[in-house]
Amino acid sequence: MGTVYEGLAARIRKRVALKFIDARLTQNPEAVARFQREAMAASAIESPHIVQMFDVGVTDDGIPYLVMELLPGRDLGKHLRSVGQLELGPALHVCSQVLKALAPAHTAGIVHRDLKPDNVFVEEREGEVAIVKILDFGVSKIYAREGVA
Repeated sequence: MGTVYEGLAARIRKRVALKFIDARLTQNPEAVARFQREAMAASAIESPHIVQMFDVGVTDDGIPYLVMELLPGRDLGKHLRSVGQLELGPALHVCSQVLKALAPAHTAGIVHRDLKPDNVFVEEREGEVAIVKILDFGVSKIYAREGVA
């Protein structure tokens, strides 16, 4: 659906991830809405296990983009292809962090609907999975919840 680049937030000199929707999808209102929903859903959830969204916008030539935290590491799919099956301890560590992300998401009335290894990002330290973050809320379902903004 899009391409992610490393960028620099010029005013604050912070490295960020910039995700641009594929230019061919800019004329598809459903695709653009999905792209915007990704930012809205992720921003509505307070969790260190959800990728942070800093900003959204549209380029001068009409291409929507997201500004997100730049994460060191790789997605769980690539990690698993590299290291193979996880041992029980590391697997439980990953699962517990995914659940720590999903709990506040569900409390906020947000269901991810596309949870898979490629949408789970792992940061490694000293060869071990240190922190896990959920990415790509583009196909999430946002339910109105009483008392939740």
